[in-house]
Amino acid sequence: MPEPGNPQALNRYAYAHNSPLNFIDPSGHQLRPPASCGAICYTGTFGPYNLESVAFHPNLQPLTVATIEPDTTPGDAGVLLWYWRPFSVQGRQELVIIHGEASIGPMAGSGEYRMVSKTPLLGPGKAEMYDEWEVSGGPSAQVPVLGGVSGRVAYSSKEGIGVSAEGQVLGGELSLHPHGVKFGYVPDVGSGGRIGLDWQGDNGYFIVTSYGYLRRVGLETINEQYAPPGTVLREMDIVPGRGRWSGLDLLCFKMERIWRLPYKEVP
Repeated sequence: MPEPGNPQALNRYAYAHNSPLNFIDPSGHQLRPPASCGAICYTGTFGPYNLESVAFHPNLQPLTVATIEPDTTPGDAGVLLWYWRPFSVQGRQELVIIHGEASIGPMAGSGEYRMVSKTPLLGPGKAEMYDEWEVSGGPSAQVPVLGGVSGRVAYSSKEGIGVSAEGQVLGGELSLHPHGVKFGYVPDVGSGGRIGLDWQGDNGYFIVTSYGYLRRVGLETINEQYAPPGTVLREMDIVPGRGRWSGLDLLCFKMERIWRLPYKEVP
């Protein structure tokens, strides 16, 4: 029984508590108002459901703490969307088209252009193929382990800024960074190849918006335009206004001053 404390729920043959003009119940287990985007009728949702699934199939959501009437919730109420990237592992192959290295005094640098192919191995993900360029640099001095280990700071057109530790194994180059490992044979100047693993996960991202904007554009639009790739919606909370504070202003204040969490405000 969806709501044991509600006498209307006792009649299992009645649709939407006998109010079919005011509510809908596509799953038969959860009553909700007919909002423009089904997912905004829910708060406190958890589970490995991508945003497209939540937006178009709200009955798949495993936990509902409360329902919200779209007609009574003010447009300036704050909405906190918590996205989460589940742990995943991808196989990585790199075809290095051109690579070059140079040393100037105590510093060394390199640059290369490559083609990258990724294949999902564990967890959510999709196959990818893309071109990428990267420049890196670091001290020429090496730690005498694995044929000489050095630290590098790199910037790539796909991943942005990152750090890695590089060493020599079996005549090839072994590179370890916080989100993966790769090994291959690439000369100081020329072309070559690498194989490796990339992993990611357990990262939380917070998006703050107004209830009016969410209702107007829909959750799927926020997913496409603002949600980080590969994330799922783990929780959504509605914060009402209080006194002179709108819900959106109050939510931003809590995020910055009380919870001290990084977030992105949209639009």
